[in-house]
Amino acid sequence: MMYVNSEEILDRVLRELQRKRKRILVENGIVEFLSISLVILGAVSILSYVYSNHIYFSVLKLIAITGLCFGFCRFLLPTLLKNERKSGLALELEKLLPGLGEEVLSAVLLSSDLKKNDIELGVSKSLVKAHLDKVAHKLGSLDLSPVIPERKSVKYKNPLLTASILLLAVLVFAPRDFRTYLFSTQILPPSEPALLGLADITVEYQYPDYTGIPAKEVRGSNGDIRALKGTHVTFLAKALKSFDKGKLFLEQGNVIPVNLEDGKIKAEFTIVSSGSFFIEDKDGRFRSKTFNIASEEDRLPQIIVNSPTGDIIEASEKEKLELYYTAQDDFGLTKLVLSWQSKNGESSKLIRQEKEEPQTAEGKFFWDLGLVKSEPDEIIEAKIKAYDNDTVSGPKLGVSNTIRVQIKNSRKKHQDILAQAEEVMDKLLHVLADEIESSRLKAGLSKDTANREEIEPRAELDRIKRDQEGIAGKVEDALSSLNNLLGKMQDDQFSDYTFYLGLSNMRIRIEELLQERRNLLSSLSAGDFLRLDGLITREINELEDDIIFLDSMLKGERLKESLVYGKETLDKYNQLSALLEKLRQTGDEAMMGEIEGKIEELRSLVSQLAQKLSSISGDIYEGFLNPDAFESFDLQDRLDEISRLAQEGKIEEALQLLSGTKDSLESMIASLESGFQSFSTASLSKELTKLNELIARIEGIEKEQTALK
Repeated sequence: MMYVNSEEILDRVLRELQRKRKRILVENGIVEFLSISLVILGAVSILSYVYSNHIYFSVLKLIAITGLCFGFCRFLLPTLLKNERKSGLALELEKLLPGLGEEVLSAVLLSSDLKKNDIELGVSKSLVKAHLDKVAHKLGSLDLSPVIPERKSVKYKNPLLTASILLLAVLVFAPRDFRTYLFSTQILPPSEPALLGLADITVEYQYPDYTGIPAKEVRGSNGDIRALKGTHVTFLAKALKSFDKGKLFLEQGNVIPVNLEDGKIKAEFTIVSSGSFFIEDKDGRFRSKTFNIASEEDRLPQIIVNSPTGDIIEASEKEKLELYYTAQDDFGLTKLVLSWQSKNGESSKLIRQEKEEPQTAEGKFFWDLGLVKSEPDEIIEAKIKAYDNDTVSGPKLGVSNTIRVQIKNSRKKHQDILAQAEEVMDKLLHVLADEIESSRLKAGLSKDTANREEIEPRAELDRIKRDQEGIAGKVEDALSSLNNLLGKMQDDQFSDYTFYLGLSNMRIRIEELLQERRNLLSSLSAGDFLRLDGLITREINELEDDIIFLDSMLKGERLKESLVYGKETLDKYNQLSALLEKLRQTGDEAMMGEIEGKIEELRSLVSQLAQKLSSISGDIYEGFLNPDAFESFDLQDRLDEISRLAQEGKIEEALQLLSGTKDSLESMIASLESGFQSFSTASLSKELTKLNELIARIEGIEKEQTALK
C-alpha cells in the first residue's frame, strides 16, 4: 500500500535529517569550546611571564577555569542538551523551499491521525493519503544538504591547528612552576615556598673507617644520595636564587645548618637510614626540590660448612668431629663461633678470633663431642656463626648451614639404664611395703578358715580383694618397667651379662607369682584366705631377694664406673706426662696453654672419679677392695701442685710428683679391677645357682603335669 510506504519514507527522512543536524551541531560546539579554551590557556600562559608568584598563578588559574566553564556552558552544553523537534525541522525546510515546511508539518500531523474515522478526522482519508504521497515524493527528490549546518572543524581546521601549536609552544616555555600548578588539582595558592633551583651539584662521600673504602667525590650529581649506612656526606651546590644561609631538612626530622662557601651552599650530615631531604633559605621564601637518600646496609657475612655432609652425621661422644668451613664478608670478619642446640639448651665455642679482620676465612675445626651435654642418641643441630666488623650498626651475624649430629652417647645411655634399674627397685620397695601391710591377714585369721562354716561378711571380702588387686596392679607396673629395662640392656655395650641374667630370672619368678595371684583373685572367697596368706609370704621373700639383687647390681655398676673413670684419668696423666717431658726438652713456653688445658681436663675427670668412688658403699670396700690403695689419695691437690711447678718452670719436680701420682692411681685402678672381677664372679655364681634352681622347678612341674595326664 502506497500510503504506508509514503509514511515510512517521510519518517525515515526526517529522522536521518535530525540525526545529522544533531551530530554537526555537537561537533561545532566542541570546536567552539576548543577555540575559546585555546585562547584562554594561551592568554594565561603569556600572562604567567609577567610575575612569578603562587598567588598570581592562582589568579590566572581561576581566570582560566572561569573562562573554560563559560565556554563549556555557552557553546558545548546547549548542543548536548538540545533535542530538535520536527516542527523546528519544518522551519528549516521552509527556508530551503517556501511552502515545504508547512507541507511537511501538516503531513506529520495527519499521519498520526490516520487511525481515526472520517468523521473524527474531518477530512477524507484518501485525501490524507494523497497528501502524504506528495510530501514524501517531494522530500525524496530534493537535495536537503543545505538544511544541515556547516562543519566548523573543516572550515577552521588550519586556524585551530595553528592555535594549538602556538599554545603548545607557549606552555612549553611558560614557567615550570606555572605549568605544574596549572595542571594540578590545587586551586588556592600553596603555602609552600617558591622553588629554589640548584645547579652544579657535588656530593662528597666519606665512608666508615671499618670499610677501608677511600673517600669519593661525585661532580654533576642530580642531588640524590646512595651510600653505605654511616657514611658522612658533604652536599655542595650553586643556588639559582639569592641565598645566604638556610637549613637542610632530613625526612627523619633532623635539621642541618646550610652555609654559603665560595659561592656554593654547603651542608654536611651522616646517613643513618633511607629517606629524603630538601634545602630551604633562612626566611622560608625558597625551597629546593626533594632529594632521595638510599641507605645501603652492610651485607651479612656468608659462611658455609663444607664438610661433613649428609642429613645426619653419626658420631660417638668421645669423637672429635672435623668441620671444614668457608666464610667471607664484604669488609671484614672478626670472629667465628660454633653454636649447637640440644635438649639442655644452646651452647657455643669460639673457633677463631680475627685481629686482622680479613674478608675471607677458611679452615677446619675439631669439635670435641665430649663437651656436648646430650641425651643418648639425641640429634644435635650445630652451625657456625660469623661476625663482621661493622662498627656503625654493630657486628652483623651470618649463620651457616645446619649440621645435624647424632651422638652415640653409650655412657649416658648406660647411666639412664642404671637410673631405670633404681626406678624398678623403688617400685618393688613400694610393693614390698604393701605386701607386708597386707600380711596382717595371717594374724587376723586365728582359725582354719578352710573348715569354717561361717561366711565372712561380704564387705570385708570385697575390701581384701580390692586391696590385693591394687597390689597386683603395682606388680604389673614394676614388671613393665623391668621388661623395658631388659630391652634397653640388650643394646647397651656396658651392661654386664651377670646382671642381665639375674634380671631375666627375676622377671620369670615375678611373672609366675603374678599369674598365681591373678588366678586366686579371680574367684576369691573366704576359704582362700590361707592360700592368699601363703602367696603373700612367698611374694615377700621374692621381693626381698630381688631388692637385694638390684642393690647389689647397682653397687657393682658403681664399681665398674669408678674403674672406667680411673682408666681414663690414668690415660690423661700419661698425656700430661708426655707434654711436660716435651716442655723439658724443648723449653717451648707456648706449650703451657696446652698443658693447662690438659690439667683442666684432668680436674674434670678427677672430680667425676671422686663422685663415683664416694658412691661405693662400705660393704664393697670391705669385701672386694684393698683399702690401702685408697689411703691419702687426693688427686686435686696434686694437680694444683703440678700446675704451680710447671708455671714456675720446675719441670723436673712436676714430673716427679706426676710419677708418684701415677703410681698411686695405678694401685687404685688395680684394686678396682680386682674387686670388680671378684664381685662379678660372686654375683654370676649366685645367679647361675638360682637359674639352676628355677630350671629344676620348671622340670618338676612338667613331670607332675605329665603324670596327671
